[in-house]
Amino acid sequence: MPSSPYLAPLCKTRTLQPRIAHSPPRHAEVTDARRAHEHQKLLINELNHRVKNTLATVQAFIIQTLRTAASLPEAREAITARLIALAEAHGVLTAACWEGADLAQIVADGLRIHAGDGHRCTWRGHPVRVIPLEAA
Repeated sequence: MPSSPYLAPLCKTRTLQPRIAHSPPRHAEVTDARRAHEHQKLLINELNHRVKNTLATVQAFIIQTLRTAASLPEAREAITARLIALAEAHGVLTAACWEGADLAQIVADGLRIHAGDGHRCTWRGHPVRVIPLEAA
């Protein structure tokens, strides 16, 4: 009996007459599956790219912090604060579906860690939306 996922025996007896159990996939189904696969590959590649960019950012601020910190506890505190600020920037972007974010929100989140009282640093200006590459 020919072997095919689309053929099944009529019964469990010794019959050699196959019957069609499932119809072969239609062209539209194959095309849809191919598009879905390509879209998934695109999303995975984009995610990989963003992870690499984030890790490069983390590496850069750790190197900078370790170069300028007076002590290990100071470096630990600064690195922790910068990681939190980076996470909050990502949070703002995630809330906006990675299509852009309000610069004032990103700045406010970042400054809250370093200058919580709002006296060391202030900003003003027109509303600005930044794209994800610039925000993170």
